[in-house]
Amino acid sequence: MSNFFNEIFGRPFNLRFQTPYIKDMFPCCWTKTDTGYRCTARTVGVNDVTLTIEDDYSSVQGTNDIEGQTYSTEFNLPISKDVLAIIKEIQHKTVAGITIIDLIVDESKKPQIKIVKV
Repeated sequence: MSNFFNEIFGRPFNLRFQTPYIKDMFPCCWTKTDTGYRCTARTVGVNDVTLTIEDDYSSVQGTNDIEGQTYSTEFNLPISKDVLAIIKEIQHKTVAGITIIDLIVDESKKPQIKIVKV
């Protein structure tokens, strides 16, 4: 059915997604903040996003029904074990199709490496 509509209406062109650091094929980016790290992720069509932490990644999922159509997004964001070890809180919010995930870290929890001369 989609091919039928593509023949009648054609494919979209000049598609642009104007969001800092987020590219079409890479829907999220990480930046360093004063309190830790921030991920800005594109979650178009979804108002309610669920975030869970697995072994070494966070899972982002969301579904929304609008006028009989279901929109969904799901992706995993790798997080290094070093960062996971110092996270004290994760905050997230979704506004206008963009999900912001803040990893609040406690830098004092960084492991100390003991150096011993033998």
